[in-house]
Amino acid sequence: MFPKTFYDIIAIEYSEGRKSLKQKIVIVDGNSLINRAYFAMSELKNSKGVYTGGAYGLIKMIMSLTEQFNPSHFCVAFDMKGPTKRHEAYAEYKGTRKGMPEELAMQMPIAKDLLDALKISRIEFQGYEADDLIGTLSKRALDEGFEVNVVTGDKDALQLVAIGARVHITKKGISELKLYTDDTVMEELGVHADQVIDFKGLSGDSSDNIPGIPGVGPKTAAKLLTQFKTVENLVSSFESVENKRIRGLVETYKEQALLSKKLATIMLEVPLDFTMDAFVIETPDSDVVVDRFRYYELSNLLQKYIASEDQHTEVKEIEYDLKPVSEIVETIKKNKAFDMKLYQDKTGDALVCASFCVNNKVFLAQDPNAINEMAPVFKDKNIAISGYDLKRDLLYLFKHDIDVDHCHFDGYIAAYLLDPSRRNYDLSEVYYEYTTQNLPSEEAVFGKGAKKKNFEDVDGKTIHVYAASEIFAIHKLNETFQSKLKASDLMDLFEGVEMPLVKILAEMEYTGFKVDMDQVNHIDGQLNEKLTEIEKAVYDLAGETFNINSPKQLGVILFEKLGLPPVKKTKTGYSTSHDVLEKLASKHPIISEIMDYRIYAKLKSTYIDGLKAVMDLENSRVHTSLNQTVTMTGRLSSTEPNLQNIPIRLPYGRKIRRFFVADEGCTLLDADYSQIELRILAHLSGDKVLIEAFRNELDIHAITASQVFGIDQSEVTGLQRSRAKEVNFGIIYGMGDYGLSESLGISRKEAKTYIENYFKSYPSVEGFMHGIIEKCKEKGYVETILKRRRAVPDIDAKNFMLRSSAERIARNTPIQGSAADVIKLAMIRVANALQEKGLKSKLILQVHDELILNVPNNELEDVKQLLKENMESAIDLKVPLKVDMSIGASWYDAK
Repeated sequence: MFPKTFYDIIAIEYSEGRKSLKQKIVIVDGNSLINRAYFAMSELKNSKGVYTGGAYGLIKMIMSLTEQFNPSHFCVAFDMKGPTKRHEAYAEYKGTRKGMPEELAMQMPIAKDLLDALKISRIEFQGYEADDLIGTLSKRALDEGFEVNVVTGDKDALQLVAIGARVHITKKGISELKLYTDDTVMEELGVHADQVIDFKGLSGDSSDNIPGIPGVGPKTAAKLLTQFKTVENLVSSFESVENKRIRGLVETYKEQALLSKKLATIMLEVPLDFTMDAFVIETPDSDVVVDRFRYYELSNLLQKYIASEDQHTEVKEIEYDLKPVSEIVETIKKNKAFDMKLYQDKTGDALVCASFCVNNKVFLAQDPNAINEMAPVFKDKNIAISGYDLKRDLLYLFKHDIDVDHCHFDGYIAAYLLDPSRRNYDLSEVYYEYTTQNLPSEEAVFGKGAKKKNFEDVDGKTIHVYAASEIFAIHKLNETFQSKLKASDLMDLFEGVEMPLVKILAEMEYTGFKVDMDQVNHIDGQLNEKLTEIEKAVYDLAGETFNINSPKQLGVILFEKLGLPPVKKTKTGYSTSHDVLEKLASKHPIISEIMDYRIYAKLKSTYIDGLKAVMDLENSRVHTSLNQTVTMTGRLSSTEPNLQNIPIRLPYGRKIRRFFVADEGCTLLDADYSQIELRILAHLSGDKVLIEAFRNELDIHAITASQVFGIDQSEVTGLQRSRAKEVNFGIIYGMGDYGLSESLGISRKEAKTYIENYFKSYPSVEGFMHGIIEKCKEKGYVETILKRRRAVPDIDAKNFMLRSSAERIARNTPIQGSAADVIKLAMIRVANALQEKGLKSKLILQVHDELILNVPNNELEDVKQLLKENMESAIDLKVPLKVDMSIGASWYDAK
């Protein structure tokens, strides 16, 4: 973030007493920049649902400013809530401004927390605006011989050019700056910098609700000031104004003009008690900065900080041996353990380099046949194989018909268990955080984007140094992770669940799911017809053709041509996000057509075009990636393509499941846990009513309906049962009365009554939920049945929205995370049972609480029994687990 050479210079200056060199301060208008950043990135939020675009943009700008200006001092000024001196003078000051959006308000403490972590000074003072603090600090710094650079998006600051400050106004959001001099001010406003406040006094400022003189615009104001220089001169000599209309306006509004000038004047003598030493840039504590960036999930800032932060040591060039594979094999056999990392070419078929670490020594192999020679080592169950993201290596081995008996330790999985809130587990980033050493990243070695090189395009020496550094880092990290997993009581979960799953998921991905291309092409044609039909309807309602996929063009149609009320603006124009369209749904029939268009376009792009792009055309199979390190609850996720998120509530969404079919001579067997999260809630809460209901296989939703609505179970209607179902699952997901009212389309008062009646009916559930919150406040994290942890740092946050979000997470994670634990245990049991019995049936997909197997027809009855037994006995709960099974030629038929 801060150039090391700069710190060296400052250290030399102070150590040698060379304070005579001119020092430089950057003063940032925090409110102005965070506002502009927020509206440029208003949709950005983290996995907790907390908006972060404004804070992200502000900090990114500040990091860039420190590099651009290389200042000795830095300060960010903020407004404070409450009236200012200007409100005392004019009650309507800023009266036309809307309040700060809640999505931005929640980011103010985040931004300040990040500034504190970076050791960037900030100031705020009750009764005064940030502009006044900037003015006062600028004057003091100028008086002490500083070069002063003010960065803001507010042109009120142009008046500070007159006292000698360099004023930089943000352009294009906050990505560019324009430096204003007196000449620039004259060119843009037609007045000198020392006349900016007079200019505002005459022309007013609608953004601040400064009235000025009605009927006097910018051009007239500039012309008057050319003649009279100041507002005071003008009002005292208004008879000299040639234009009769303007003369009359000046006479009528002369007091208002003087007041307006006063309102526009930045104060230079705010009673602040400070010395310039308070704003000296200090070296931040890297661990604190990294922790804060990770906490708020600002991965781009974290990467930028790590890339530019050079106060930590580089990994020394690791010694390595380029030995024949036979010698590497013998060394591994003697030690019975090794770490490995495989590097493939762009096709994923050929080996470029293989790295191994055995007893702290690094070996490299670049013979493409090296892996085949090592097959006996991989198959030896007495040899412990470790690595980082081993699933990727296993997939390469499977392609070359090399089986692996088991995986011993994967640092990638360990890093996830220790901190499931991370957005990525890049080796160089993780290694830096645990060792404070910079490991060359893949991007640094190979580049990124269109210019990214493939492994085979980089010279051998570079590859060797890179591979040796990585495998040594993997070895060291895995040693560290061993002790950390034990200290966090996570070793049982790691060894008993997550590590066995690595190989199972690799096998599932390698096997893939067969696709019926005839069905794909058939649905593709239907979707194209549907999209054309909707397009015509939209164009008819709009009265013209335009690009429906262009938010800018759509915004013009909706908010300018059709006159719909704009809900939100972005840096490029009107927002046409889904949330915005939902709010406008009743305003015009075009909205529902556009929403339908987006649904069908998404289906086509994701599940038709996207599916074709990632298909193995030779075998008509799709190999989705099943990811262990994405969700914070422990659930697996699916990508390229995402087969866990097919929108089955839509008719065409359900049809998409027809694409996925059994192999020839096989049947798809689908097994789904019945109400597993409610069963886990019964187990964790110990609620007698819930436990009894599940033990007796009663209709839990009907029971809830009868108790929530105070009626006999026999009188429960379909609608009441449906609402009770929403309440049941709403409780699991930590939903409050507002969320439930939105979900059911009822009043908040009615939703609150439902929840209160629910907790009266299941009193132990309420106690359990309350207990989770209290325990979370005490420990800072929540746990699942298998002790999977999730940190919830906002549980005591002062910000209501942050705290409420944290409480929802705390209530939901033990339930949803435990469900994830159970399905993972089931997968392991089922996979082991299939192997032990020598069956050819294979697990091919997991979708949350559901397992799908491709089963040869002659094994179907045996596998049904095996599946049911192993899933229902995966874990011992206070209530029975129940599995529903179905079969079919396609996934659609099997559901």
